[in-house]
Amino acid sequence: MEESGSGVAMWNAELLNAGAVVDRAPLTSAGIGRNSFAAVGALSGSCSRKQIAVTAITRNSVRVERCGANASQLERAAGPPVLVLAKGHAVDVLDGDVLWLSAGKHAVRFVKVEPAAPADAPAAAAVVAGTWEVKLGGDFKAYGAEEQR
Repeated sequence: MEESGSGVAMWNAELLNAGAVVDRAPLTSAGIGRNSFAAVGALSGSCSRKQIAVTAITRNSVRVERCGANASQLERAAGPPVLVLAKGHAVDVLDGDVLWLSAGKHAVRFVKVEPAAPADAPAAAAVVAGTWEVKLGGDFKAYGAEEQR
């Protein structure tokens, strides 16, 4: 599987039932199929073990290819309503698109998950002028503001 660019967004596949999310799984090179969603167990036999292969993940899209014998359909979040995927044909899926793994069954929505922003570095502690002691030649000696200049 090809990943493009540093800081590539992660993608999740959300299994839907009547529009509600019933399970979620991160997209990997293993693809999507009958056993991809642990919370619901195996999907029906109309969905192959590897119905959809994930061939590339980029910041803005995921390239998928239908591998299974059963027809899969893609509903774009914006654009043409339904695209039937031909077996072996790759297509780019965008954030919010819904892929039906088997004609009208098992809707999976693709969701981009942006990496968390790095936490701000803590502010450096203020340096306080004062008298310090340093160990010189086995003894502690005063090292104050006068010696620091």
